[in-house]
Amino acid sequence: MKIFKTNSKDIVIECKIYFGFPDVDELITQRKRAFLAAFNANDNSIYVTFVNTSLIALSTITVI
Repeated sequence: MKIFKTNSKDIVIECKIYFGFPDVDELITQRKRAFLAAFNANDNSIYVTFVNTSLIALSTITVI
């Protein structure tokens, strides 16, 4: 990992924890959860068609 000038995965993991850098997978999950929550709160009639699909997707996202 070039950002920390080391190749040790253990050091990179510790640095990410101490500096507050979340994993990419965690960021994607958080953004997806926020998008789907906002999407489900929308009252637009076009969106209503997709609400059931988005609710299922939202329920399948694991909490990290």
